[in-house]
Amino acid sequence: MAEAAASSEKRKPRVVDLREEDFFESYRLKKIKFLGQGMAGKVYLVKAENDGGVFMAVKEFPLSEELQDQSLQQFVAEVSYMQALSHPNLVPCYMAVRCQDYLAIAMPFYSGGNLLYDWGNQGIPLIASYMLDVARAVEYLHSKNIAHMDIKADNVFVSASGHAHLGDFGLAEEVTDDSGTIAAEWLGGTEEYWAPEMANADSEDRLDPFKLDVYALGVTFYVLVSEEEPDINVDYLARFQASPDLGLSSNQRSALEQMLQPKPLDRPTASQVVKLLEMNNSSSRSSRSSNSSGSSCNSSSSSSITAVAAAAVVVAVLSLLVVVVVVVVVVVVVVVVVVVVVIVVVAAVVVDIRDAVREINRTLLNPPPRRAAAAAAAAAVVVVVVVVVVVVVVVVVIVVVVVVVVVA
Repeated sequence: MAEAAASSEKRKPRVVDLREEDFFESYRLKKIKFLGQGMAGKVYLVKAENDGGVFMAVKEFPLSEELQDQSLQQFVAEVSYMQALSHPNLVPCYMAVRCQDYLAIAMPFYSGGNLLYDWGNQGIPLIASYMLDVARAVEYLHSKNIAHMDIKADNVFVSASGHAHLGDFGLAEEVTDDSGTIAAEWLGGTEEYWAPEMANADSEDRLDPFKLDVYALGVTFYVLVSEEEPDINVDYLARFQASPDLGLSSNQRSALEQMLQPKPLDRPTASQVVKLLEMNNSSSRSSRSSNSSGSSCNSSSSSSITAVAAAAVVVAVLSLLVVVVVVVVVVVVVVVVVVVVVIVVVAAVVVDIRDAVREINRTLLNPPPRRAAAAAAAAAVVVVVVVVVVVVVVVVVIVVVVVVVVVA
């Protein structure tokens, strides 16, 4: 009790008193839809009508007689931590208000929902990225001697930019004892995410809440990659080790195995988890830039295979181009030779026709001009016909060659 009292004295939330007004009416906030319900409050999607239509999430704590004490306790704890902490992967508090019948916290609305919103369709690289974001948030909390105590997929929200944000501080605890422990009776959380020492503890047992957070982070990671519902009294480490390949890289498997260790002393700190996940993130960044599906090791090998395949395609295309160029050159040479031959033949035919006409003219004692013109016209027609036939033959040859090349 003394520990809880000391912690609460250090954190005094800033709350706007609207007991004579209604928060939603005073700030022209319109409830769009109900988003969900936590342990002590309901969450609504709200649109600010006088602020450019900004969307927010508002958590409302009822002050009915049977729920007043619980609501006040959760509200004060959550607002105190949200206002005292600042990190890009923590959900911030826009405003906290007290009205006559309820308390309310206004915070950002995350359009990606929580981590269970698109459960099963996220892919390992995206899940690992979310886990790194959450691990960084937990590392920050622990550096402030604060344990979250309710890390789970439901309490992690995804922004439109694809980053994860840890929220819901209603069960958070500040560690003030030099031993870095808290009596189990003051610790809460979601039972499916409890570490073994929490599940088996007596109320007076003192536990390390930071290692409890790390275990809960590991359970969250496992639930997302395995697509299994969390459950109570589960040996997650044994289940993970017995599961088939989930597409995790060696670094990711190592990080998850360490987080799920049943003994708290064998678990890493949040800072060590961040380093493990950052190592994987940096090693897989290049392979994930082209296609972020599968683990980092699979992504790297996939990129190598893709590069080899691309090189093979380029070589094949270049080879085909060389063949086409060679064929075109041969066809052009053939056409030129044919045209030259045709010109020579036509010239010889024209000369022969001209000599024949002259001979006929002499034989017939200079026939009338009309008869000579007709003979010349006939000769010209013969020449044109021969030229047309040759051109048609050449065109057909070219078309056949091109078709053969394309089909091949």
